[in-house]
Amino acid sequence: MITTINHDQLKRCLLLLWMADIPACIIGSVGTGKTTAVENMVKELDSKMEDKFHLWKVFLGLVDATDIGGIPNKSEDGKIDYMPPRCLPFDSNDKGIIFGDEYDRAAPDVQNAFNQILLGKEIHNNVISDNAYVVLAMNGESDTYTTPLSKAARNRVCTLYLSSDATGSQEDWDEWARENNVNDTIRGFAKYRPNLIVNDSEFTEQALITPRSRDMAGRILDTLEKVKFKTDDIVFPCLAGVIGTSAAHELMHYIEERDTIPDIKDVLDNPKEYTDYFDRPDLVYMICIAVEGYVDRIKNEEQKEAAARQAVSFFTEYMSPEIQMWAVQNIVKRNADIVTSKEYKKFFNETKELI
Repeated sequence: MITTINHDQLKRCLLLLWMADIPACIIGSVGTGKTTAVENMVKELDSKMEDKFHLWKVFLGLVDATDIGGIPNKSEDGKIDYMPPRCLPFDSNDKGIIFGDEYDRAAPDVQNAFNQILLGKEIHNNVISDNAYVVLAMNGESDTYTTPLSKAARNRVCTLYLSSDATGSQEDWDEWARENNVNDTIRGFAKYRPNLIVNDSEFTEQALITPRSRDMAGRILDTLEKVKFKTDDIVFPCLAGVIGTSAAHELMHYIEERDTIPDIKDVLDNPKEYTDYFDRPDLVYMICIAVEGYVDRIKNEEQKEAAARQAVSFFTEYMSPEIQMWAVQNIVKRNADIVTSKEYKKFFNETKELI
């Protein structure tokens, strides 16, 4: 089942993804406030920054491919360059959001042109500002005359599904209506008959699990440690937006189990007390990675080598041969001198048939 979010969650999801530099794609029914959410985000960031924070809004359903990629122009050396369009930021000092609205209404050649921005912030010979963040918006598959996201685009964005009736959405609208002086009768009627709101689009899972999307999930988790706003109700939607709902459920469970792992130095010093952990497939890889990280963080070279030898001995004694191979190789890559140690020789003798 697709996880939908309300406007308050969308605001925080966009901030988190902006900090992680992961393009967002907002999917929601017509009139649910996708454009307004992006405009409000730009206003808020602009008010908090010393430099101007811009919004470059492109209605992709109304433009041609040359409006995005630029018009061909013969240069002095006889080669073809492309004149950059004014609707996009090419000055390296430009900061802000490139908002590709109505992406699913764009012609295929326009989508392909805009996808170059998603791929590497570059169109033909023109380089987009590195300080520009990309957000797409689309109406969903139940709308007419739309083109779904291509696999290439799906694997480069975090898809966020904005609900018209998710918990909090009606309250969000009423607050917006009050601040924007919407007629009081309409506000009252909306509270009286909230069920008359248009039904959500039929959302279809867009995220794909690939090496790229796993990297995006990792950047989301890294960024969570830096933010100061509430994130407990947006972690799952953001992860699901890059690796899919099913994988996100498993990852969240994996994170919960990871937090049960004891102090890793104590595991190395007293492994017999933790053998129950070594029989759990969901924890054993995380334990090995934690050991690897423990060794990497040691600065003193002698202590680092001693810890690396201890790690190899631990892997040889308590891990299966297949896991030993992987874990020891990771240690040796950063601590090559230990191949002459007695610990490594023992590992080699016990696994040489597999090697």
